Amino acid sequence: MKVFREKDMNELKKSKLIKILDQLGFKQSALDLKNWNVMDSLTTSIDDILNKKEEDKHFLFCVRHGATDLNGSNSSPDRIRGWTDVPLNDKGRKDAENAGHRLDSLIKHDKVLIIHSDLSRTKETAEIIKKIIGKNRDVKMESSEDLRPWNLGELQGKLTKDVLPQMNKMIEEGKTKPKGGESFDTFRERYLSKLNDSFKYLDKFCVVFVCHYRNVKISEAWVKNGAKKDYSIDDKTMEKDDIHTGEIIRLNHDKTYTPDLERKK
Repeated sequence: MKVFREKDMNELKKSKLIKILDQLGFKQSALDLKNWNVMDSLTTSIDDILNKKEEDKHFLFCVRHGATDLNGSNSSPDRIRGWTDVPLNDKGRKDAENAGHRLDSLIKHDKVLIIHSDLSRTKETAEIIKKIIGKNRDVKMESSEDLRPWNLGELQGKLTKDVLPQMNKMIEEGKTKPKGGESFDTFRERYLSKLNDSFKYLDKFCVVFVCHYRNVKISEAWVKNGAKKDYSIDDKTMEKDDIHTGEIIRLNHDKTYTPDLERKK
């Protein structure tokens, strides 16, 4: 293992080293570079610091698709979409463009993997995002049924305000499912297992999930609960209705969550 000794300082100029440390959050005033060649107890390798610098670029972003005609607006109430394959409307395409521009400023890596559900509203959102962020990056896309939202069966198409109490009860019970749909536990385990597995791609890519409202909410609720192997979630986080169409959350490579992205009001 390389350590910061005289021979290393000859290979890596101080200016470059200071720049790397500054990017990692170290304060130059706290360092005594002149004495590093005699600090035999210092075991942090140059390779480790360079890897940490690179690792900091790797995030997993979860993006809610743009608006559709079933999403609530000034002219129409919100309806349950679920597995209904409803396309984006004009506002939804604008939502997707805004998400793309925001991701373009947030993503520091030159390789990106976009994974979207196989429903048309997420596919089109992903395609719009790819067009924007792919101008200076190598962007790959793939579709996955595991990113589909909660299948709410016969509740789909109904007014959200009318069925929300029933949905909340099913979330609390876990195993109950609507006619023609799936239980909340089935949805939770299906989606979160895919999310958990996708962190392995962060070795090579920045990953962007383009999915649905409760997918984004359950991602946040899972990591806030410690990203446990049983996929248990933080109930209070799940209950908050605070993810608008085109909204983005950022998950760290170590499956932690930092609420540092400003949300729409």
